[in-house]
Amino acid sequence: MSKKTIIFLILFILIFSFINNKHLREPDYLPAIIFVYDDGYKEDVTKALPIHQKYNVPAVSAVNSSTIGNVNTLDIEDLLRLQANGWEIASHGKYHSALIYNSLTENANIGDKKIELNNSNLVEERYTYYIYNTEKRYGEKIKFSYKVNKDNEKYHILSSKLNNYYPKESSIIMLTENSMKEEIVASKHELENMGLDINNFVYPYNGIIEPARNIVKNHYNFGRGGPHLNQKFPDRFINYLPLSVHRLKGISFEENLLRKEALDLLLTKAADKKALLIFYAHTGNGNFDSKRLEYIIKTAQKLNYNITTFKELSGK
Repeated sequence: MSKKTIIFLILFILIFSFINNKHLREPDYLPAIIFVYDDGYKEDVTKALPIHQKYNVPAVSAVNSSTIGNVNTLDIEDLLRLQANGWEIASHGKYHSALIYNSLTENANIGDKKIELNNSNLVEERYTYYIYNTEKRYGEKIKFSYKVNKDNEKYHILSSKLNNYYPKESSIIMLTENSMKEEIVASKHELENMGLDINNFVYPYNGIIEPARNIVKNHYNFGRGGPHLNQKFPDRFINYLPLSVHRLKGISFEENLLRKEALDLLLTKAADKKALLIFYAHTGNGNFDSKRLEYIIKTAQKLNYNITTFKELSGK
C-alpha cells in the first residue's frame, strides 16, 4: 500500500468519525448510561419517575404519537410534566410499526390474495408495503386487509390479487418509502405540535433496515435499536466510540431478559472502556422491577457514570 493511499485512508476515517459523531459531546462525558422507557406507559410517571427523582437522574420516554392519551398510556400533560422534570421525550414511531424486512413462509403465486409471513404480528394494516423478488428483481405494492388465525394457520388477506410470483426463498416484504416516512417523520411532527422537543428516535421492535435508518438520519440526531447480533456478549450491547449514532445498541434491563451476572459485567466493562450503555424497559410490563432500576442507578454512580439523555449527550 502506497504512502498516499495510507494518508487518504487515515483522512477518510477521521472525516467519517467526525460526521458520525457530530451530535456527540466530548469523550470525557463518558462512560454514560441512558435509561429509555418504551411505548409510553402511564407507569413511566407512577413507577419510574419517582425513582429517578430520588436519585436526581433523568431518563427518556419513547412514545408512539398515535397512542398519546389512550387508556394506560401517557397523555400530553404527563409528557410535558416529564419534559419539565428534565426527561427527554423521543419518537417511537406513529403506530409502533416494525421497520424490518419480512419474509414468506410459503410461495406466493400470481392471482393469490392470501400470503403467509414469518413475522405475521408485525404487519400494520394502515400502511402500504412492497413485496420484492430479489432474484428476478421485480415487485409490487400490496395492502393487508386483515389477518386470519384459525386451525393452527396464520395468514394475511391482501386487498387485491398478486400480479407476480414470489418464492419464499428470495422474496422480501417491507414498508414503502412513504409509509416509512409516515411512521418515522410524521410521528415527530405530531409530537412537536403537542409542544414537545423531539430530536431522537427509538426503533419499534428494535428493527432497523437501511432505508429506514436513512430516513432517521435526515430527521433525528440519534436512533436507538437493539444489539448487534454478529458480536459476542457483552460487546453486542455496548456502544464504543466512534458511535454509530443512528444505530445505537440497547438492552432491556428487565430481570427475565438480563441476568444479574450479565448486568454487572456490562456495567463494569462499559465503565472501564468509557463507553455508552442504553438500558430500556417497559414500565407497564409485569417484569419491570423498581428495585433493579435502583440497583443499576446506585451501581452506575459508584462507577462514575453520567446518567443522561440523548439530548444531554449531544450537548444541545
